[in-house]
Amino acid sequence: MDQWSWLDNHGSFSVTVIQTNASSPPSDSFDAFAESSPFQGGTSGFWFYQEFDGATFADMVIQPAGNSFSGFQPAWGAGGSVLPLLFWDSATPDGLVFHPGFPGGGPQPSRHDVALSWVAPTNGFYSVRGFVRGDSRFGIGGDGFQFSVYREQSQLFTLDVGFNDKSNHAVFLRHVYVNAGERMSFRVFDKGNNENDVGVFNFVVKPENPAPRIRVSQVELCWDAEPNVTYKVEYRSLLTTNAWLPFDTNCFKGDGSVKCVYDTVLPDEPQRFYRIVTNCVAQP
Repeated sequence: MDQWSWLDNHGSFSVTVIQTNASSPPSDSFDAFAESSPFQGGTSGFWFYQEFDGATFADMVIQPAGNSFSGFQPAWGAGGSVLPLLFWDSATPDGLVFHPGFPGGGPQPSRHDVALSWVAPTNGFYSVRGFVRGDSRFGIGGDGFQFSVYREQSQLFTLDVGFNDKSNHAVFLRHVYVNAGERMSFRVFDKGNNENDVGVFNFVVKPENPAPRIRVSQVELCWDAEPNVTYKVEYRSLLTTNAWLPFDTNCFKGDGSVKCVYDTVLPDEPQRFYRIVTNCVAQP
């Protein structure tokens, strides 16, 4: 924009746009740790690094240099404060490390929880599988934290984790219906003294298909075998190029009873055709 006498102000500019956080299309699973990224959305575009004050969510800000709580490793942190914090640790190969904020009128600011959020790409049922554990890397003095899973503001799961409880506590939820665009959040709330209340978690969200499914593993083929008649069973399929092949090298001699054969349904051959042929001649 020019203020005055614009006729003599000539120039040019050039812009290069680089895609730095390519989002993959919706997949059959969403792994928070594997898809973690220094960009909101993660590598899949559905994970968001947030803080929660009891009423509203706010996006955290990436801190390339981190702070003393992250060992100066890159971290997601609250804007204008030291905590809460969510970060990757090169010495922790199975999950994201978190440190909640102080749940009172403290300096870090008050009532701000860590909130790792996943936003559903489509309507449907989903399952959640993961873990959460404590981590006393900074010393002693903490009193643990409360971990919860929410669909929007409906609590689905909650667990108290004690200070320095380094056992992996399993988190497994099934048949959670989430509408497209709704948030499933994994929140960490400090119980009073957040000093050294560090933890690690990771979660995998997968779409589910709760519709009933039918599967057979064996086919029974029976016929009335007339006396003094010999029979054989043949089959064909796409794998046999539709040529009839003997199901069994033996002949079945009819005696007025019911004869049966049993065939296993193979995963790579879900369809077969059968026929009963008379005047079977036994192979030598």
